[in-house]
Amino acid sequence: MKFIYLGLVILLGFSAVQAQTVPKEVLDETKTITTTVNDGKEIKENTVEINRRVEQDVKLAESDKDKINQSRLITEGQVTETVKITNNSPFTLENKSMTYKLDGESKEFIMSDKGFVISDPTDSKLTKVRQSDTDNSQFVMTDNGQTEIGFFDEKGNFIVQKFDNNSNEIVSKIYVLVQ
Repeated sequence: MKFIYLGLVILLGFSAVQAQTVPKEVLDETKTITTTVNDGKEIKENTVEINRRVEQDVKLAESDKDKINQSRLITEGQVTETVKITNNSPFTLENKSMTYKLDGESKEFIMSDKGFVISDPTDSKLTKVRQSDTDNSQFVMTDNGQTEIGFFDEKGNFIVQKFDNNSNEIVSKIYVLVQ
């Protein structure tokens, strides 16, 4: 019988300690982007893991103190975003955006949730680049109404290929990484 009372006292003491902490709402999401590059000699796999954690205190309105259903106050959340890069991916924790050159013009590559966007400083238009659902090593983009496929080479350059109906060939353009 002593053990039952002792267990009950410990349980109630633990409950009292738990009641003293400020409740928090935590949203934790992790997205992993994996690309595979085959350069003819070897197959390299790059992984980018983006983790976004939002912590927000749960506070209730003082005017509803004695009610069962209380109104929740809006509190500011603390957002922490981390990026974990493996292998030779051009994106790093410090570099979520990089500068590339295409035909002598600078382009900015900026990481996003589902891939990245390409921005041109002389134009306000953004080109969305999304990772392919079927092949993690390839990215799909639309430029001037045409769908193009791209991938990163071992030097971090972004190579884009499209089919040209006029010449009946695959045409490539290379975004060269500016070091």
